Amino acid sequence: MIPWHVAAARLGEGDLHPGGAEATRRLLAWMAGLPEGDVLEIGPGLGLSALRVQAAGRRVEAIEVHPQMARLCRERTGLSVVHAPAEALVTWPQARYAAVLAESVLYGTDLPVALAGIARVLRPGEGLLLSDATWCEGTSPEVARQANLDSRRRFGIPMASEQPWTWADWRQMLGAAGLRLVHEERLGPGSPGGPTRERGPATAWLRDPAAGLAMLRLRWRQRWAPRGGGQVESWVGLAVRG
Repeated sequence: MIPWHVAAARLGEGDLHPGGAEATRRLLAWMAGLPEGDVLEIGPGLGLSALRVQAAGRRVEAIEVHPQMARLCRERTGLSVVHAPAEALVTWPQARYAAVLAESVLYGTDLPVALAGIARVLRPGEGLLLSDATWCEGTSPEVARQANLDSRRRFGIPMASEQPWTWADWRQMLGAAGLRLVHEERLGPGSPGGPTRERGPATAWLRDPAAGLAMLRLRWRQRWAPRGGGQVESWVGLAVRG
């Protein structure tokens, strides 16, 4: 089974994170208030956000856990993309970046480890800009587990974190990693995936029929799948390293 995000990338579709392109614009507006310097994007996908960051005058590097996604991003953007999980940042050089951008990727990591790595590579006073899906208050471990099982079966990816972590839990873990939230905004209930997205070229389905067929199946499953209302909500935030 080709996971949803991989099929979309192969077809040239992007902005699949919570809030879509509008959420990215909010994050980039917050980024403009940070000191100048290089940016690291975690899980760049097609590189749409990275190209927007570059257009704003910043140099971008990326780290991507999925080898096929890393290759697609390199081919499309020419970015330097390291094939590694976000947790690998705990071994990277310290105080390397002015900002880290992570859109709908951290929920799939070992979050405390990934946040520790992000804090390590950020310079003091610089920030993590994130958008992600979190569990709603009161979601039990059993409900979260079943929702993730169903999401993996239908789409090849989980709905949210393995643990039923709420935004309050994320706040606590950010603080434990030495990252202080200075902006946060709830985007509203619903499963991952924003209301806006960039469509790929029509010819992409002809060039990659396997991905096109996978997307048709995934959209059919999505039509009948629960949307996560009452279980999942989406947030954007800027957390600065102390």
